[in-house]
Amino acid sequence: MSDPYDDPRVTMGDRIRFDEVGDRAKGRITNVEVFTGMGNGWKYDLANVAVRQSNTQEMRNQAEVIATPTNLVAQLKEQRPRTGDTLDIELIDLRKTAAGTAKIFRVETTKAEPGQIPGQQNLFGDGAAAPTPAPTAPAPAAPDDDLFG
Repeated sequence: MSDPYDDPRVTMGDRIRFDEVGDRAKGRITNVEVFTGMGNGWKYDLANVAVRQSNTQEMRNQAEVIATPTNLVAQLKEQRPRTGDTLDIELIDLRKTAAGTAKIFRVETTKAEPGQIPGQQNLFGDGAAAPTPAPTAPAPAAPDDDLFG
């Protein structure tokens, strides 16, 4: 029998984790709700998401971010991102503390323009039309393609 921890059916789904410095996600918020699982915070459902994890970039049609680390929660509480806004989160430091390791984030919220059509945002900041994500699982971006501009 194979190891149950290697079973490909057990995944994190569309959840984005921030484990390494440089991990980043940027997308348009489609839903915000309170999260009271392992720590209290918020769950953000995102659309048209640029994701960088372990130095690999990809576009996803949708993803979710569970925001429970203290530094992340404090910044989100101050910025109060809402449905339609663009949320950009990047893990910028891991600091050793007496209680373990603290994750330090950079968070930027871009408020939605009045009358903006959801899903038509250009997340790349280069003035070009926003790319339309493929309906299937996207391929990793080429090393020279920076999805974050």
